[in-house]
Amino acid sequence: MSAYELFRSAGVTKQLYDKFLAPMLLVTLFAPPTELSAAAALGALYYFALAHQPDFDVRWGRGPIGKLIFEPLVAQLKKLDVAILGSRRVETILPLQDSPSNNLHRSTTAYNSQSSRFSSNQLPGVVVVQGPNNKIETYQADAVIVAAGIPALQHLVVKSPVLAAAEDFRSLMGVSCSDVLAVRLWLEQKLQFRTPSNVVAGFDDGVGGTFFQLDGLQDMYRKEPGSVLEFDLYHAEPLIPLSDDAITRRLLQHYLAPALRCSNSIQPAALKVKDSCVLRFKRAVTKFSPGSHSMLPNITTSIPNVFVAGDCVKQGPGTHGCKGLSQEKAYVSGLQAGNHAARMLGLRPAAQIIPVEPDEPHVTAAKEVLRTQRWLASLFTNGLHSSSRTSSRNSRSSSTTKASSSSGSSSSGSSRSSRISGNKSSSSTFPVGVGGSSRPGQDISAQQQQDTQQLRQALRQQMADQVVPDSKDAE
Repeated sequence: MSAYELFRSAGVTKQLYDKFLAPMLLVTLFAPPTELSAAAALGALYYFALAHQPDFDVRWGRGPIGKLIFEPLVAQLKKLDVAILGSRRVETILPLQDSPSNNLHRSTTAYNSQSSRFSSNQLPGVVVVQGPNNKIETYQADAVIVAAGIPALQHLVVKSPVLAAAEDFRSLMGVSCSDVLAVRLWLEQKLQFRTPSNVVAGFDDGVGGTFFQLDGLQDMYRKEPGSVLEFDLYHAEPLIPLSDDAITRRLLQHYLAPALRCSNSIQPAALKVKDSCVLRFKRAVTKFSPGSHSMLPNITTSIPNVFVAGDCVKQGPGTHGCKGLSQEKAYVSGLQAGNHAARMLGLRPAAQIIPVEPDEPHVTAAKEVLRTQRWLASLFTNGLHSSSRTSSRNSRSSSTTKASSSSGSSSSGSSRSSRISGNKSSSSTFPVGVGGSSRPGQDISAQQQQDTQQLRQALRQQMADQVVPDSKDAE
């Protein structure tokens, strides 16, 4: 079922769908509800919008993420003797027996107990990459963690027979992806907006994204004489074929126009662009379409020494609380994959996996109400079914008794049958409602009413114990 079908069957209003649900899913799962799995949509809405409202707004770095986060991370890894090889593209993964070099050596003892389907020489053991100047390089690998998106994974499966032989890797060939468009504009004018970041949607069918005023977010742009704007657009297939100039004009005259009317006196046509950068990313992000869950990879795979990390890994019961297409999910899955690889090699996993925070009190209370409603519904339904079965048995018993009684006048044998049938129908098979004035199931219904009243009282007390912040505290 698609998310759109779910919302429609649930009676969601057009305004709620157009103003919140569709834009929210376009910027969290990068596709419109008509193309998204209902389960994936509910998981993303819960994780991003409901469970932890104080964390809903994205935290933006005060400068380039590469300099603030990744450069210190690389420096720390190098202190641990980690070799980081950039400017290289992985072309294929080979089993050890197909190694193009005789100088590779690896320990195979760790794999002997992992799987009877693989011998040590059949396991992936060599990573072939294209390095600088198109030079082919090979690297020994005791374990392989593929930290990549769906397109890169699919490329590796096509180029690596050792992966293509595994059913779980072949399955991900059916996962589809969406295009992304990233545009950065340097303007001559200095603009003011109510918020330096926001969601943009509804201008092109099925396209949505985020808008950022970088000179209001990052220190490196604050002294710019004009504003620096960035648009990240998802499910951007309708815009990808346009020229750079056409994309720039459309963003300024259509996407930016409502914000200008609210915060600036300048007209879109008067904006002057000093510089621009338009980047197109074909099939850049995973599309969680209906039925895609069974195709997505797990962190651990059917190949004992190959693991997958990224926000494309399968989610569901038993997985970490980070959901959707998020940096948090990619990061956590990388830590988990590293721990699995360490454990497989006989090492001690060192990465600490921190769970997401518990639900806020009002969310916990709402979930408890829903569970109670479902419990009451099942209790009522079971009571009706019990009453229906009892009535049906009583009806059949009454018919049998009448038939036996009418035939009893013709022979004594039939009279004895009538008495036997009567004794059976008044036995413990029908504990209530037989031979008396009470109706079948009446005692059960009375018990249900008593249970319901007690449950209501308990629920009221539980709701009273939940501390829900008032509007001032929530702000």
